[in-house]
Amino acid sequence: MITDLKELNEFLEKGGKLGEKYTVRTVYDNFAPREYTPAMVRRTREVLNASQTVFARVIAVSPKTVQAWERGDSIPSPVCRRLLDVVNANPQEWLALLKNATKDDLSSKSA
Repeated sequence: MITDLKELNEFLEKGGKLGEKYTVRTVYDNFAPREYTPAMVRRTREVLNASQTVFARVIAVSPKTVQAWERGDSIPSPVCRRLLDVVNANPQEWLALLKNATKDDLSSKSA
């Protein structure tokens, strides 16, 4: 490893650029999920036209959790905020999921 570092040092001292010797990429850390206010949680749920109970089932939390978020008593965890981001990015997919679940429920009850 020391030999490699010496070689790199010599290369740079001769005016070499890192991009000539190595693959260099800049990665920006903007992957954090957005923060959600109670109103934003409620709007996300309302986009799906879902009750708190149905919305809670869709995103795999308890109805009390959704109620607490919408009242501002607690905030969604980073994982839940990421899921809310996904719902907001593509609500049509989630609406289709709900529609299909309703069809499945109706067909199983009629059988």
